[in-house]
Amino acid sequence: MQKYLSQPTPEPRRPYSWVPFVAFLAITAVPLLAFTCAQAPECQGDRDCVDRLGPSYACFISKCIDRSKLPEKPKFEIPQDEVIPEASPEPEATPEPEATPEPEVTPEPDTQPQGLRALFESCVSLPGTAPDKSCRTGLVCVRINSLESRCLQDCSNNASVCSANTDGRNECTRVSYDRYTLTAIKVCAKFAQKDESCDPRQALLCARNQNPHLICQGAACVTARLLQLEGEDCSEGQTPPVECNEEGGLTCDSTTNKCIKGVPAFEGDRCDRSTPTSGVRRVCTRDHSCAGFNNNGQTVDICLRNCNIGDPIGSCRHKQDANMICRAFGIQNLCVERDCASQQDCKVEGYSKECTQASDQTKICFPLPPPGTSKAGELCSPTAVQNCEHPFTCVTTTTVGTERRGYCGLQCAQDADCASVPKATCNLRRQDGVKLCGFPCSSDANCPSNLKCGGTFCVAP
Repeated sequence: MQKYLSQPTPEPRRPYSWVPFVAFLAITAVPLLAFTCAQAPECQGDRDCVDRLGPSYACFISKCIDRSKLPEKPKFEIPQDEVIPEASPEPEATPEPEATPEPEVTPEPDTQPQGLRALFESCVSLPGTAPDKSCRTGLVCVRINSLESRCLQDCSNNASVCSANTDGRNECTRVSYDRYTLTAIKVCAKFAQKDESCDPRQALLCARNQNPHLICQGAACVTARLLQLEGEDCSEGQTPPVECNEEGGLTCDSTTNKCIKGVPAFEGDRCDRSTPTSGVRRVCTRDHSCAGFNNNGQTVDICLRNCNIGDPIGSCRHKQDANMICRAFGIQNLCVERDCASQQDCKVEGYSKECTQASDQTKICFPLPPPGTSKAGELCSPTAVQNCEHPFTCVTTTTVGTERRGYCGLQCAQDADCASVPKATCNLRRQDGVKLCGFPCSSDANCPSNLKCGGTFCVAP
């Protein structure tokens, strides 16, 4: 498996910019190791080698080397000597009657603070979202499309809650799927008839599976043809417009313009290039493509927006608060979030991400490995065996043989970003400048019970 890939630039795509992984794309970033040389470096990046020797060469430790001879290393880990405690002023020494160890710090219960967003207000559906962007109790954050998410009334587990509504939202209906479990998300909705107004952001939908079938187009319900069979043509521009029967488990595959078995996936969501063992394929919506990422040996497929490599900035301005650029991904040109400092800079909703440095020293938002069960502050290793719940990332601090160990933490820019990691502060940093939530200590008593004091900060045993 190729582990060292050159990050493409905004210039017109060259065939060597990204290297395919088997039959699909696998993007990796080099480990952050510091090297020094007594003589001038032979290269500073892969392009130096490709221009001189051809696309089969890459830059490794300042020398050009055949890609087939690159060493196998995990995508992204933090060696113990790379976790550096942030410098902080030492407190003045004051005499005390008796030295008393501080009480043991243990992770607090995993509770989600109550959200503040009201019905129909915009929200963020990422795991670990702060209360000021989360929905109030009884509501659920639903992605309306790749750009918008709204708080709607949740009836997934109790359809009877809709009967008390006085604004017509009396029917409990499926509008989306949970991106991790693929269970149906149901909300209280009102159904409009032909030529009446519609607005999915306020759960005002068009009557489905009736004669005629209706879809929301231009804020009004219009007649459409409901496609019931796999393989039927779902291309745009037909008269009347067509729609694959989502109630029957169909969705439109925009790469073939055919109805297939599956569920729609928006920008940033997990997707599937082939049918998974679950039998339910997640299919990117129109104008998006499914790209593969490799994180610590685990492949994650994510929907990214198609773009124009000739206009790398302008063709990726679809989301206002996200800093994005068009990059060449094999034969695809797709928008990625760039110049991040921590996870908080990754604004596109969907699958949780971390800030990762690529081989050309740029930083991009990179999908985390598949989620595990370890919670904030608990032990982890960067494998599927003991991985972290999203949005936490495994902060590796300890090497035992070939095994890497750490605890579930977050990337951060300030202490407030560590609020969901009890007792942690933003006091660690990597060599690339990305900071991490850590536990300062002077003895084991200062650390969570599953960690020990490594001198100035807590580490995995």
